[in-house]
Amino acid sequence: MINLKIKGIALDQKTRMPIAILKTAGGDRFIPIWIGPFEASAIIIRMEEVFPPRPLTHDVLANFLNNHGFKVERLEIYDLAPDKSYFARLVYKKGFKRHYMEIRPSDGLALAVRLSVPIVASEKVVSEHPDFPCFYQEKDPAYSEIMFLDMEREHGYMM
Repeated sequence: MINLKIKGIALDQKTRMPIAILKTAGGDRFIPIWIGPFEASAIIIRMEEVFPPRPLTHDVLANFLNNHGFKVERLEIYDLAPDKSYFARLVYKKGFKRHYMEIRPSDGLALAVRLSVPIVASEKVVSEHPDFPCFYQEKDPAYSEIMFLDMEREHGYMM
């Protein structure tokens, strides 16, 4: 499995749907995951460390897992469907027993940022996008967390 980080949320200009942009840790490969607007909001809220006065749905599930002794180990994005959507699962333990729970990647990402757990993908998933346009580039180490649009590539995404 290959470690990933959420680099940001982009917007597909054709469909106007959000895309979670995942980047391989220590690499330059990107994986786009189309997500819904509610999941995008849930991810952004937590990444920006905004805490609403009442818990959101993903907060409730994260609190449930923590309060009942479930230890989430990681989010695995492990396979692709024929329509190029992804299969994902949460890997967690209760006592000494390991469990796997199928989850939509978008919901898994929202939970992973809340629980501060690693996000990993299979080599199959990562290799599916070997020539995916690297439409963002880090221009200056001082701005390593900021992604700039690579204007030399044709694409339909914006940040």
